[in-house]
Amino acid sequence: ASWTETVTVGADQDATDYVEFDYASPGTCWTTNQSGFNYAQWTLLQSLADSYGDRFIVRIWENAVEYDGFETMSRSLESVGTTIPEALKRWRVQNFARDYDLAPHFTRTVDKAGTINRDGQWAPRARIEQLGANYVSVNVRGPRTFSVRGDNLELVGLGRRNGQIEVFPLGRSGVFDASQFEDATLMVFNNAVPHAPGECSGQSYSITTSAATGAMSQPQYHFSARHFAPPS
Repeated sequence: ASWTETVTVGADQDATDYVEFDYASPGTCWTTNQSGFNYAQWTLLQSLADSYGDRFIVRIWENAVEYDGFETMSRSLESVGTTIPEALKRWRVQNFARDYDLAPHFTRTVDKAGTINRDGQWAPRARIEQLGANYVSVNVRGPRTFSVRGDNLELVGLGRRNGQIEVFPLGRSGVFDASQFEDATLMVFNNAVPHAPGECSGQSYSITTSAATGAMSQPQYHFSARHFAPPS
């Protein structure tokens, strides 16, 4: 309903008021039963529409006639060659970039879980639920190897330069050089899918930073930084 409102009436809408729920707690799982998130997560539909066209959203609703639960989404995504974890990871990156036409109406940025300032191990108090993400600012200069500890977790390097948010999937461990960017952040993503919608649980984690033995790879894709603001 929220996404349809943004598509049909544009800026004359109320859907952007709900975004704050999800941006304030990005580590909360997709399909959470917590109040407010169902409307807040209309940006996922917009992210999918940006990738596959508005007609794809109609396909999800059509598949809901025949399928239930996660199968409705997984069948839809299978038709365009992707999966729920991959689509949700891209959405979490797009939320960070705030690359939406209506982003000037958003009241906040994604929440920041903390900052890595030196080599060694870093761990937050926050936990990440299934298909949720944490965003950790990186102030360590020069190429570093970042490794994450925690079940079903992976790292994505996010760097702002030349008007874009460049995206570097690192997996469980990879090289990222914060000194190459105006802003540098590690996204920690939980790629586990809940057993059923709403059955969410948190995963603790830590990140180890060490001197790099290789070079940073090329970005896999990027988003526009036209509406970007650093995590708060």
